[in-house]
Amino acid sequence: AVHTQVKRILVPLLEKLGSRSLTTSTAARAVLGRLYTLLVDDGSIAPGDRCSVVEGPVAALLASYADYLVGDLCFQLKFVAVTASDGLTAVLSAVVRHSGSETVPLLADVVCALLKAPFRTSAPREVRYATPAPEECTLRVVAGAVQQLARLVCRRRLEMRN
Repeated sequence: AVHTQVKRILVPLLEKLGSRSLTTSTAARAVLGRLYTLLVDDGSIAPGDRCSVVEGPVAALLASYADYLVGDLCFQLKFVAVTASDGLTAVLSAVVRHSGSETVPLLADVVCALLKAPFRTSAPREVRYATPAPEECTLRVVAGAVQQLARLVCRRRLEMRN
């Protein structure tokens, strides 16, 4: 029952986390961090490993719900999203940017689904200014994935040296 409720609020919170507004994204980060703490204290999810502690509670929460998130995002990209929306772009950006090293391998599925997404544009970009262009959405998410991969490589290199 708890996991059903968490899944119900997780995507809207991730949409706020991926917002371009500093206030909104900071508030969402705080809420997600608190949610992770409450779930661990309740025993609903196991505490994260050492990497999760270093990467933070948001990364640990995303790791706990990675299968659900990746499945939902891939489904949306393959079958539901016919245009790139601000909400979808924000969720994708948040998941990619705040994922920890545990979930980086799963990002490949999201990036592949994004690259194959059947986005349609019904009007020139100037007319549709309220929604992001599919290319902008794709570039933002792929850039975030590349940053996460670079962090993972650096972290692994540091671990090998120590």
